[in-house]
Amino acid sequence: TVNSDKIASKPVANAMDALQGQVSGLQVISSSGEPGAGSNVNLRGVGSLTAGNEPLYVLDGMPVGSSVMTTMNPNDFESVTVLKDASATSIYGSRAANGVIFITTKKGKLGEKALVSVSTNFGRTQLARKIGDPMNAAELLAYQLEHGVIDQAKYDKYTELGYDTNWQDYFFRKHAPTSNTNVSVQGGSDKTRFFLSSSYLKQEGLTPNSEYDRYTFTSNIESNVNSWLKVGANVSGAYDHK
Repeated sequence: TVNSDKIASKPVANAMDALQGQVSGLQVISSSGEPGAGSNVNLRGVGSLTAGNEPLYVLDGMPVGSSVMTTMNPNDFESVTVLKDASATSIYGSRAANGVIFITTKKGKLGEKALVSVSTNFGRTQLARKIGDPMNAAELLAYQLEHGVIDQAKYDKYTELGYDTNWQDYFFRKHAPTSNTNVSVQGGSDKTRFFLSSSYLKQEGLTPNSEYDRYTFTSNIESNVNSWLKVGANVSGAYDHK
């Protein structure tokens, strides 16, 4: 079980990325650096070459698809429990053949004063290193002249122009910013408890026209009508745009 403190300590856009290195036997791999990309999650390795290998995701008791995890706000999670043993997964039948990831979202407490929380984080992404060792303008012209691509006249003409464009700087941003803002309210009275939250994530990629915007809203309300009746509603919504 991974609690909310460990999840919140990792400022990641994808909820599953917060579980990297937290659970033995759980492999979380980001297959793409594109903003808003999902993660490949395997529990105890790959179990089939032809069938699916994703675990079953259960959100507050409701089975959901893996794509839902991309649109969820990790700060709304109270805990994430990973079920690996056959005895623990047997209640979910064949769907739990690759394990179960059980997610519980936050809720208020009875008799708790309203607590307002606001958090924000900001970061930048950049290329770890240059892609290969490309030629500069002088090297390219010399190569083309040597191999007959251009003649001496064109070589002299282009050399006199003095252009030397760094195409990696042209096609890749030096710094791609990422910002995430979260606002939540939780508390309760003698009979009712509530948790409300919203968040906005903006993530820019390293290439032009590569960005991801996500808006989320969560409302968990539960009330004790009497000693034997309890009613409530868990509502989550998200809008994302790439």
